[in-house]
Amino acid sequence: CLSSPCYSGVECTSYDDGSFICGECPTGTQGDGITCRDIDECALVADACFHYQGTHRCQNQFPGYSCLPCPSGYKGNVESGVGVNYARAHKQVCVLSNPCTDGENPCPENSDCIFLGKTVHPPFTCKFQHSGLCQCVSPAFCSNVDVFASRFKLPCGARMFCRPGYASCSKCDTLVCSDDKDSDGWADVQITCQSNNTEVTCKKDNCIKTPNSGQEDADEDGQGDACDRDDDNDNIYDEQDNCQFIYNPTQSDVDRDAGDMCDNCVHDRNADQHDTDGNGQGDACSIDIDGDSIENDFDNCVYVYNFDQVDSDNDGVGDACDNCPLVHNPTQNDRDSDKVGDACDSNLDIDEDGIQNNLDNCPYIANSNQADHDNDGIGDACDNDDDDDGIPDNRDNCRLVVNPSQLDTDGNGRGDACEGDFDGDNIPDAKDACPLNHQISVTDFRRFDMIPLDPKGVAQTDPKWVVRHRGKELIQTKNCDPGLAIGMDRFQAVDFSGTFFVNTGKDDDYAGFVFGYQSSSKFYVVMWKQVSQTYWESSPTLAHGYGALQVKVVNSTTGPGEALRNALWNTGDTQDQVRTLWYDDMHRGWKDFTAYRWTLQHRPTTGYIRVTMYEGKDLLVDSGPMYDKTFAGGRLGFYIFSQEMVFFSDMDYMC
Repeated sequence: CLSSPCYSGVECTSYDDGSFICGECPTGTQGDGITCRDIDECALVADACFHYQGTHRCQNQFPGYSCLPCPSGYKGNVESGVGVNYARAHKQVCVLSNPCTDGENPCPENSDCIFLGKTVHPPFTCKFQHSGLCQCVSPAFCSNVDVFASRFKLPCGARMFCRPGYASCSKCDTLVCSDDKDSDGWADVQITCQSNNTEVTCKKDNCIKTPNSGQEDADEDGQGDACDRDDDNDNIYDEQDNCQFIYNPTQSDVDRDAGDMCDNCVHDRNADQHDTDGNGQGDACSIDIDGDSIENDFDNCVYVYNFDQVDSDNDGVGDACDNCPLVHNPTQNDRDSDKVGDACDSNLDIDEDGIQNNLDNCPYIANSNQADHDNDGIGDACDNDDDDDGIPDNRDNCRLVVNPSQLDTDGNGRGDACEGDFDGDNIPDAKDACPLNHQISVTDFRRFDMIPLDPKGVAQTDPKWVVRHRGKELIQTKNCDPGLAIGMDRFQAVDFSGTFFVNTGKDDDYAGFVFGYQSSSKFYVVMWKQVSQTYWESSPTLAHGYGALQVKVVNSTTGPGEALRNALWNTGDTQDQVRTLWYDDMHRGWKDFTAYRWTLQHRPTTGYIRVTMYEGKDLLVDSGPMYDKTFAGGRLGFYIFSQEMVFFSDMDYMC
């Protein structure tokens, strides 16, 4: 035995006559002890692991074996071991997963999840309770599902949503939900369902791991632009391509700003490619930028269509674009970015709704949205006859639509004139983002104001925003100074949801969204940082930011500048600048290349604020109810500070 004649690990017994005997081979092998060969448990135990689509999902190893995890849609154990006896005693069992009962119920509240079996994909459907009544689709209408549904007779599926981590197919008769890894509203697999007794399909996501709710695909190769390295298929990668979405292998660029094939001013340098009137000719080379038939040199609103050229205060700025139409102010200065020029900005706002008293159509009742359906100069919030049809609102069965006859054929308490369309904007309530406001019908951030929060900062560039999906997706591409992008719609009560995704492994800084924006000094912000860090500029105040989701109220006495910049970075309170309402004390920062789904509820009347953040299907953090009445409504938007490649996707607001 001195020469170790036996297999490694096998006991050797020697005798006086010079002979020896080797013991048994190790478990999982077989042989004479001198030579030991692996036992293939997968071949000897044919049902050691789960069989799926004709394949034994077993991997032989040396020694031993292991089973592959149960396939998608199944659940069970993941077995591994050594030896035939072990394999026979510990067989893998995979059973069809039932999402309705396995703790991942994808159906909304007030609905039953019906398991359909393994032959259907997805294997469930949602059946709504209460005689088909659906959840409340508008925070302005009700506080619970039954009030809204019974009042407005919505069909099943109207304005219904799958839980985070799932996506639906809008063509289906019922709400059908399927896995959606990147939470962009498109399922990872094709959905097949019924619509009016006809089989229909919704295509699968063309970028499963990268949010792209608009599904843009410039070269129509089936791979979305968001995850296609060569969007136009001209064999030039996007990062080097001067026309990312248009085939141009020659890369000709006369004015050195963008490829000639996609340049809306081929001979005039205009890197931003702005085209105000959308006629295909860039502002830099257009003699009539706003398309109102008044040439720029003679137009008193160069960027706003105003054929009449009315200028009430004779300051050379037309009323259509004048931030003080009745006060002479040719410079149009607006220090606090509230869309009211400094020359006429009193900053007196008794109801805290963001509209100063002399411009507010309800100065003593908060109504940030300024809804006025009969255009009588009195806001709906303080008008006892919103549609001016002679029927007081408390007795009017169509409060926002003229119907003096009050005809109600079906006797459901809602007049025929507004049946199915409460605000009379020709958008059915079930599809209307704001059924009580005819000025807002769809989520749209295509138009926004860019607000620099450190105007004198030179450390980084200004944010650069890319708009996709008709304003339902925004991407900020630069490592930049702090800034906001604020949409144009004004809100009272609002629900706001969307997907947050950082599409880079670089940097670890702030990004988030804004609500209740009234000026660059007054707004709420939900902001998120990846890791905790002290800001590199310690003046005027030391700022230490947590790697955590946080909600802050900005009420700054100085406005944009170094003081507000540092106060926003800091997690905590900074006197006369920022107050932190809440932060995640578990200090969970965002992760690279990970899709998160946020929800916001804001009810200014009560001060109620609540924010949730899901990672995939799992609730990551919930702020719980917060109450703050500092601001009574305002605009929605986005916040960025030193973080590039931030996606805000599949956004949806309801009011």
